[in-house]
Amino acid sequence: MAEKSMLLLGATGGTGAQILEQALAAGHRVTVLARTPAKITTQHPNLRVVQGDMLEAARLTAAFDQPYDAVISALGVYLKNPGTTMTDGTKNIIAAMTAKGIKRLIVVSSVGASETKGIGPLWVRAVQHFILKNTLIDKTMQEQAIKDAGLDWTFIRPPRLMNGPKVGRYVTWTEAKPPKHLKLKWQVNRGDVAAEVLRSLDDPTTVGQAVQISDPA
Repeated sequence: MAEKSMLLLGATGGTGAQILEQALAAGHRVTVLARTPAKITTQHPNLRVVQGDMLEAARLTAAFDQPYDAVISALGVYLKNPGTTMTDGTKNIIAAMTAKGIKRLIVVSSVGASETKGIGPLWVRAVQHFILKNTLIDKTMQEQAIKDAGLDWTFIRPPRLMNGPKVGRYVTWTEAKPPKHLKLKWQVNRGDVAAEVLRSLDDPTTVGQAVQISDPA
């Protein structure tokens, strides 16, 4: 994988931390935007931490003081009530990217967003409808805002996230529903999601694609 320069948002979360670890191990140069920089305890010569918040446009823009090959968002906000937190923050990210001429954006989204609404076995659909309803509505609007912006986007959509390392046994598909031959656990390790995010950096076929990911059954 060729060395990249990237801006990473959400590095203090479980999936973002895995992306950061794997990106640095692969030799990439990473700038992290964090509301609380002290939460980033990793020390590495290729790591820069900038204090900021996606919901505060001026502070977000401060992180765009250098060119990046890609912006990666592993941000996640659980919404118990209706809201547009992810959509609003993403619009700020889009504006900053557009101003700097940065095109490549990879976003960790979720199964249940956009055209994947209602897929999966009963328990997965129940989680989508009763627990993640407002979160998934926001993620769907977030995805649409990115599509409308004309960026070179990729969405990585996991189902249930497990706090595990990269294993490498996961499967992916780009149709709304998984192919019938795939037998799925409907869960995946955060480390494997991170691996797919970074793999997508060097895979032009993922541009303009939503990639669903799960461990096989």
